[in-house]
Amino acid sequence: MKTINKNIKKLFKYYLHSRGAKIFVHLAMSLVILVAIYFYKKIDIGTLRAELEKINGTVLLITIIFSAAIHIFIGAHKLWRIMCAMGIDITYSEALKVRLGAGPLRLLAPLDAGELVNILYFCRHKNMPLGRASGAMVLDKGLNLIGITYWLLLGLILLPGLSSLKQILLVAILGASYIAFFFCIPLHNLVVHITTRLHPKIGRFTEGLLAPFREFSPAKKLYFLFYGLFFSLRPLVVCFLLFYVYGISMKTVQILIGASVAIIAGHIPGTLVGIGPREWVISEVFSGVASTEVILSVGIMMTLTVHIIPMILGIPWVPWLVKRLALSNQVRELRQTAILRDKEQVDSSGNSTEIQNSESTYSVPSINCQLLQPELATSKIKEELLQKSPHYNSNKANIQAGVVD
Repeated sequence: MKTINKNIKKLFKYYLHSRGAKIFVHLAMSLVILVAIYFYKKIDIGTLRAELEKINGTVLLITIIFSAAIHIFIGAHKLWRIMCAMGIDITYSEALKVRLGAGPLRLLAPLDAGELVNILYFCRHKNMPLGRASGAMVLDKGLNLIGITYWLLLGLILLPGLSSLKQILLVAILGASYIAFFFCIPLHNLVVHITTRLHPKIGRFTEGLLAPFREFSPAKKLYFLFYGLFFSLRPLVVCFLLFYVYGISMKTVQILIGASVAIIAGHIPGTLVGIGPREWVISEVFSGVASTEVILSVGIMMTLTVHIIPMILGIPWVPWLVKRLALSNQVRELRQTAILRDKEQVDSSGNSTEIQNSESTYSVPSINCQLLQPELATSKIKEELLQKSPHYNSNKANIQAGVVD
């Protein structure tokens, strides 16, 4: 456990020290791409302003509320179900707060900051091994990518030019292939081997994504597969509604292909929240559907609606997440202090409880609780442990002020 905690601290410190400069680099890269689109597509600001005045405000508001609700509440439910399936004792409300608190950090780097904080939380506050916590977060994010690639392939199959019979057959083969993939463990090993040969990071991502499926029951595998397909529909529906805001009705095939490619492009590293590549893809894929000004505004509003606005809504929960992480550190330090103190002291009345942990066995007078999970410890337990700490007076004020949940 000590080794894991040190590794987590090193990882988090490295992130804090190295991310600052990268944020500005990513922001600069996004701005460069947007400026390139502006000149390459010859965007006229006057035309763009006139088009924005024609939008349907009611539909736009419904789109924003719909996207935020799915991202926050359904996304938290998906995280909660994954953690429960992996044997972690967590409530839906706690998963919701973790998702809200970690969300704003995704503004800095998708597939990085928010997931790193989630890993840190589950390792420290739920005593989850680093490898399993990483695998859970990779699975959570990977299900979205699996779903979006499915809708992309489905859109390609439904393109005009194929007979209805061939399209039905290809759709059935596609669905069967996705289901069979998650049940074939030898195929998992082959895919991990191939992706590792391509690049070690891709191999580790693939292994982390597939590892939980090796221990899930068939019913759980199907459940999470269909959950990923359902959750990844959100950006596609948002894209359709944003075009409808301008009075443009898009075909299903156009949305399946165009929006899916745009979402995948948004995961290209080197930009801020995928800003730039996403707008570029949308301006190219949907070229000819409307004016370049309308298409570019749809791309920008899609970034705001799908990513930025739902994440900003989580800012009020950032202090809660930070406090929980700090609390888990405080309890761990107090537990170590109790170990050292109780080696020298024994309750003469014999009223003590043996508490086992992975490092040693120690006695804590009048305490009958496992401290391996800090959230289960009562305020009385923390008070008795704090009395053993040389910083008792300062920490007591924190407890009385309500720092401890």
